[in-house]
Amino acid sequence: MMKCVICGKESQYKYCDECIRRKVEIKVWLEKNGIQQKRIAEEVGVTPAMVSYTISGRWISEKVVKWLIEHGCPEEYLKKPLKEGCRV
Repeated sequence: MMKCVICGKESQYKYCDECIRRKVEIKVWLEKNGIQQKRIAEEVGVTPAMVSYTISGRWISEKVVKWLIEHGCPEEYLKKPLKEGCRV
């Protein structure tokens, strides 16, 4: 057994099911709303990589989270138990 690299929970794999599910939910929401990660990056002034990290939960940009919420992304998709030190 190993620990999820996102939340630190015990997991059989590198990522736990909950973290994978949340990432997929955000990506589906983006697709349904015709939103590209590049657009978010440009509008909030971060790199596309930071948007990707925020969606995956690996690192969290408060700017990206705020943008997503303001544009209608369900907040429950963004709430996850992150390991300490992952917010920027």
